[in-house]
Amino acid sequence: MRGDRTAPPTAAEAREYLMARLNIPRAEADRLVQETGRHLDRLTLLASLSGGDVQAADLLGDPDSRLLTERTAALNAAALNAATPGSPAWPDALLCALLGGAPASLPPHARALLRGTPQGGWRPAPVLSAAWPAVSRAAQTGALRLLARLDDPALGAYRLAALAALQDWTALAAHVAAHPDDSRHLPALWPALRAAPPGPDREALARAVVTHHAGRGEYNEPRARDALFTLMESSRDAVRAWARVKLAESSLEGGNMDAARTQLEHPDVTGMTAQAAGLDPWVVAAQADALLVQAALARWQGDLDAATRAASDPRAAHGGPRALLWRGLIAKDAGRWPEALGALQAVPDASPLLSARARYQQGDLHLRLGQPGEALGALLDASARLEAAGGSTEEVARVLARTATAQRRLGRPADALDSLNAALARIPADERRHADGVPRARLLSEGVPILLALGRHDAALAQAAQALGLLTRSEVRPAETRYRERRTRYRVALAYLSRGLDRPYLPPLPGPPPGVDGPDLAQARVILDGLLERAQPRGDREQMLRFDMLLSRALSEPDPQRAMVFTDRALDMAGHAYEEAQARAMRADVLLRGGPQEAALPDLNRAHALLRRVQVGLGDAGGPAAPDPGLHAQLLALEARATIREGAPALRWLRDALRAGAGGDLRAFGAGVWREAALALEAFHPDPAGVLRDLGVPFDPQVLRPSDALRLHGPCE
Repeated sequence: MRGDRTAPPTAAEAREYLMARLNIPRAEADRLVQETGRHLDRLTLLASLSGGDVQAADLLGDPDSRLLTERTAALNAAALNAATPGSPAWPDALLCALLGGAPASLPPHARALLRGTPQGGWRPAPVLSAAWPAVSRAAQTGALRLLARLDDPALGAYRLAALAALQDWTALAAHVAAHPDDSRHLPALWPALRAAPPGPDREALARAVVTHHAGRGEYNEPRARDALFTLMESSRDAVRAWARVKLAESSLEGGNMDAARTQLEHPDVTGMTAQAAGLDPWVVAAQADALLVQAALARWQGDLDAATRAASDPRAAHGGPRALLWRGLIAKDAGRWPEALGALQAVPDASPLLSARARYQQGDLHLRLGQPGEALGALLDASARLEAAGGSTEEVARVLARTATAQRRLGRPADALDSLNAALARIPADERRHADGVPRARLLSEGVPILLALGRHDAALAQAAQALGLLTRSEVRPAETRYRERRTRYRVALAYLSRGLDRPYLPPLPGPPPGVDGPDLAQARVILDGLLERAQPRGDREQMLRFDMLLSRALSEPDPQRAMVFTDRALDMAGHAYEEAQARAMRADVLLRGGPQEAALPDLNRAHALLRRVQVGLGDAGGPAAPDPGLHAQLLALEARATIREGAPALRWLRDALRAGAGGDLRAFGAGVWREAALALEAFHPDPAGVLRDLGVPFDPQVLRPSDALRLHGPCE
């Protein structure tokens, strides 16, 4: 360019200079010249950047590049260096707020200091990060203060990091108190928070870190443990009491009930009850949490009255949404369905993780009451909420597995397998990462009925064996491990039962005819008898497991009289309409196997009536809910079998019933129902060929059996 450096270069000179230095085409050089305004220093800086021969003084000597350097140096000071491998890029909105405009609109010489896009975020060029040490402390502090004043909720993590870098512990504690959800950003800052001076601010921040991890069930996370023991060192009795209650929660989560009781019995905890409630917020919170731990311990022991008293104590209400969630859980276990639903629905959306857990429990409640369609909607919502709230991988996986169960019960085993595989992907089979084998074992076990519904019996047995292997090696959560082991062994019995009946594990599933037995059915009975002979632990889920075992034991028994013994034991245990409908359906199946067909009709009629109650459901849950289509299919198949001697009229009725349900959840089970009706026609009607003629079904006895002719014709032909 011209030797006279007091005047800007001409457009042609600037263009030629950039084309030579940057090796760019004429059109690109013209665009850069237009954007730089033929400013000599900027043109020189832009050209120098391509060769990497720029010094920090060059960047700090230009207003635009200096602003970018100082503001990004503040991000680095707040441990938000996007140049670090594996670190997240800076969001476009963050740099917009810091720079007062979009990074993409910076002059070319300044924009060249960044790498990225508005959509994918921005990272510093090496020359930019190399200049940060030259930025004065005063300039960094000013930029940090600007960062600390950001009011965009999406940038909360950066605001908290700036406050920590400024060591403004009071403002940081006040922000977290006003915005509790932002506590999720504190764990990454814990090393800096740990170094803060002892006192109320550090205690408040440590409490927020512990609360965040506790809400995710991550009691053993190193930062959570360090923050918890920091609180245990406090000179304040109330702070230590709160920390001991959290230690009790940790023991409870790990299945160590004795250790949980020991923490609650410590003088730090028992002594606080003598203090006047409301004088110290730490005491109020500790009392509320202690009552919820007591409720959980009582629930685990099966003492639902004591659990209800603890959760209903007025002091527990200070636990806010957590108290509502626990009240819903306990009411659900106690069979107080409307109360449970009311408490769970009252958990506010403003508590994202807790509202997700409440939706999960609502889904589980609908499954228990025989409303898998309602359950699936709640579980999908719970999964979405957990993902948005940053739920732990174990918790998200658990919800996905329960979603898979709802899909299986709706007759969608392929979808169920997809959901289960998504859950398993969250907790990979890497024992170095998961010393506790229970989470993955639980998922593997939950997948066994899904594989059986797909007719993959060998794969189901192999998966159950994997689950049992993990449970055998697990040294934590002993009570949970023992329950999962029993449940998995029960599912091994289901695999042998399903294979012995030569059916996928999908309704309708009839028991064996009298005297028809085999090694698979015998093995199912051996496993089930062994499980049923054990002393039954207390608890609602143990009751449900035993109920299921009794029905499966009846289904595996070729002797109708013995099968009826197990069925009646299950009927005696039925605690609500859905359970009684299941037991009545099994009674009808056993009666059809061993006596006059008409003897089953009273139980069938009763089961149909109970299924209508299941549809009414919880009354205030938003209208009728579709009842379990699998049980509906089972009842239709049993009724067809009971009336099959009527011939064509019975099958026309069944065809109309299946057509009426073809637009809903029943369609997934229609082929199975028609299959069982066809087999019943062949086995029990004196003239199946005549029935086929009455129905207009083509039939050549030299080619097909009557049952195959009817099945191939289909219910909707």
